[in-house]
Amino acid sequence: MALPEHPEYFFEVVWDENGVSHRTERAWSAHREYFSQLEAMNPKNPLDQLTSDFNPKTNPKATTLQYGILTTKQAVVEFTVAHELLTPADLEDREDPSEPIDFYTCAIPFMTYLRKETGAHLYLRPAYSLVDDLQVITLYDNYSVEEGVYEDAEEKRVIEIIQKITGIKERPRWYHDYSCVYH
Repeated sequence: MALPEHPEYFFEVVWDENGVSHRTERAWSAHREYFSQLEAMNPKNPLDQLTSDFNPKTNPKATTLQYGILTTKQAVVEFTVAHELLTPADLEDREDPSEPIDFYTCAIPFMTYLRKETGAHLYLRPAYSLVDDLQVITLYDNYSVEEGVYEDAEEKRVIEIIQKITGIKERPRWYHDYSCVYH
């Protein structure tokens, strides 16, 4: 499955008088068209099995898929706060301490904790979705799966630990990586 092409001006910006960048109308139009085409392909649906369309051995231009367990930014924040994983250093850069703690403050402590508990090198990656909230606790991607990252029993153990610790019941699946959809 080939992704739609986007023009060079897809990321075109102009700068306002305050030095803030904004996409041009032409870029926004290209952006809307690109995601309309992408939606028609329906790539946001996770896969239970890695198909040949997404296997780099059979399709060298395959888009990146992440294999893991779906969560949300809010769940990461709630877990991190509830388990008191934040250190004073994690909080010192906040401009307004009365503001709620955000996902970006919590992502590293959350993943550090999961890596320590599982003994696995996990990643937190954005899942392609119409909402900005979805994240994948990733074990590996379709480009590294053939490298034998985990034996089956080890993979199952890591998944069970993640599910037990986080309370997430969902099974792992293949998710489209939002950061790679642009390629």
